[in-house]
Amino acid sequence: MPGAVSTTVVVVTWRGADHVTACLDALAAQDRPHATLVVDNASRDGTAALLAAHPSAPTVLRLDRNVGYAGALAAALARVDTPYLAWLNDDAAPAPGWLAALENALRPGVAAVASRLEHPDGTMQSAGVRLTRDGHGADITAEALPTAEAASNTAEALPPAEAASNTAEALPTAEAATNTAEALPPAEAATNTTQAFPLPEAASGTAGNPEPFGFCGGAALLRTDVLRAVGGVPAAFFCYYEDTDTAWRLRLAGHRVVLAPAARVRHLHGASTRPGSTGFHRWNERNRLLMLLRCAPAEVALRELARFAAITAALPLRRTLPRTPRRAVPDAANFRVGLRCRVLVEVLGRLPASLRQRRAIGRRATAGRRAVWRTWAGR
Repeated sequence: MPGAVSTTVVVVTWRGADHVTACLDALAAQDRPHATLVVDNASRDGTAALLAAHPSAPTVLRLDRNVGYAGALAAALARVDTPYLAWLNDDAAPAPGWLAALENALRPGVAAVASRLEHPDGTMQSAGVRLTRDGHGADITAEALPTAEAASNTAEALPPAEAASNTAEALPTAEAATNTAEALPPAEAATNTTQAFPLPEAASGTAGNPEPFGFCGGAALLRTDVLRAVGGVPAAFFCYYEDTDTAWRLRLAGHRVVLAPAARVRHLHGASTRPGSTGFHRWNERNRLLMLLRCAPAEVALRELARFAAITAALPLRRTLPRTPRRAVPDAANFRVGLRCRVLVEVLGRLPASLRQRRAIGRRATAGRRAVWRTWAGR
């Protein structure tokens, strides 16, 4: 029926007094009817008063403690009763027509739609997320995206429970990480949203909309029932990689993720978490490994865990060697031994739970982990 509400837009805020009003103003200007649910992560900066006074009168779920972006999304999911839900950062301001573009792209077989996120100066920040060969989720910044061969490849999927074995495609090894005379792998120097990779032109003869592996959780649309069916939101991640983990589970369950280029969003990025901070790197490094343990082929997950541990062990020795360009240790928080040891302790402490979750994800899967990896890793 005309005017029916199909989408609940979930805005997660924490200390968002400086920017959440702009977000809500932009939502109020959308031409597609929707419900707005703001999850306030126990802000103490006046955010609650701003939400109560906003003319759009959003529904507010105020939590008694900060459970992070992932935890807030999980709390919101239990309260959403519309067919679709959108994830939106509180420092994001969608352009007019954003929601309409997302909803129009949610065709049969598509479970999630990525927005085009832009920096305040208009340059592209993310047009979806690609899966790197070491299992990072990296924002796509190229204008040209590969089109989907997508679901047809995963139709030939290996059974999810099949034991790990050699694949036809050679995978990178951890040897460089264990050899202190070699350079550290450059992909370790940046994680998740700090990485940005252009993609090659689409292969000729392919058809369909540009299709990334996943989406940036700062602004995306998902089918509510599908999200619940694949296990919801990994609340324990706190923040970062909840989006790429979700994309993994959608792909394993045979669903597609597409980009809606007309769904434009101005995004400040990192207004709450300060990219480059110790917490940012800790969550990124930890959650990438947890995601791989939950979703990726066993050989990939074990390789990346071993590689992370080997680099951590090599760092103290590397700093004692004569400094050369190949031996230089990046000046980044995720190369601090203390932070990396904390990540390893947290990952190993969660290993039993991660393996239980892995089995549950495998039972729901219709595509093999290795088939998804071969299709998307490194594209």
